[in-house]
This record gives sequence, C-alpha cells and structure tokens, in this order.
Amino acid sequence: MRATRTGLAALLAGALLLTACGDDAGDVEVGEGDDVAAEDAQADGTEDATGDEADPADDTSTVDETSPSPDAVALEDPCAEHEGRQDDVFIDLVAPVNEQVVSGEVDIVGCSNVFEGTIQWRLLDGDGATLEEGFTTAECGTGCVGAFRDTLPVSAVAEEQDPALQSVQLQVYWESPAEGEGERDLVERIVVLE
Repeated sequence: MRATRTGLAALLAGALLLTACGDDAGDVEVGEGDDVAAEDAQADGTEDATGDEADPADDTSTVDETSPSPDAVALEDPCAEHEGRQDDVFIDLVAPVNEQVVSGEVDIVGCSNVFEGTIQWRLLDGDGATLEEGFTTAECGTGCVGAFRDTLPVSAVAEEQDPALQSVQLQVYWESPAEGEGERDLVERIVVLE
C-alpha cells in the first residue's frame, strides 16, 4: 500500500512539473522506442513528429483518390475480353469511366465491331446541348473486332461554351447505314471537369 502511495505521489509530482514547464514540455527528448512509434504515426498521416494531429492541408502531394479511373489492364488492351466476337455488333467503352475527373483532355478508349469501324462521339452540356462532336476509327470494323483511341479537349470546349460548367456528358455510338436505324449502341459517361 505504501509503495502504491509513493508511486502515485511521484506520478503526481511529475505531472505538476510538466504543467509548470508549460511550452517547454514539448522539448522533451524522445526515446528510441518512441521515435519508431512517432515515425509510424507520421507514415499513416495521423500524427506528425511532435505527436500533434497532422494537418491534411499541409500535404501538397494529395491526389483526388475518390475519382474513379479506368482499369489499367483494359486500357492497355481494350479488346482482350472480346476475342471471338466477330459476329457481334458492339461498343465497349473502357475510358473514361463514369464521373472520372479530368483536366484539359479526356482519352476515349474502347473496343468495337461496328460498320466500317467508325465510332461517333459528342460532348453535351447539362441541358443536353451539343458542345462538340466528331468521330474516330477503330483498328478494324464490319465483321472484326478492333480497338479505338482518341483524345478530346473537353475543358477548352466546355469553357468556350460556359465557363461555369462542372461536368459534360460524353456519348459514344455508331450509325447504322440501314435507313431509319440511325444511332446504335449508345454509351454515355459523365466527365467531371477539374
């Protein structure tokens, strides 16, 4: 019992001494074991080296990790999963993915088997008005599967029309040569402007 009281008294005296030191308490040397713990906390972003909470605003290398991004493997070979589809008519848009954040340009990447390999695209504002339209050509078409790639200057087009636009809608499709069929296999994505 006496040892417990002595230990408590020593603990209380230490606490009073630290309180009396005020700001100088932060100058206490960190032992080797504590240094490792401080480094671990610093690595996971919860505390800085002094033990204070880390300020996320101090991190200049942050990237918007919440923005979805295309599958890297599919970007490399967009037609890998479409072998044997020579008899199917389709468009598979690999990039961009819906709600992807872009700055300046957006790459459209995909695989298709469409008439003459011609892929039409258009950018629309929030009201559905066409901002820009064009086409790209797949490596193969009309009875064979081929990859397509193009780069669209979305930010410049959007800013020219309305500087307040925060997103645009991308539509990708092909046009049937058969009378009255028009646009086919329409694929849509919302692209968020950075």
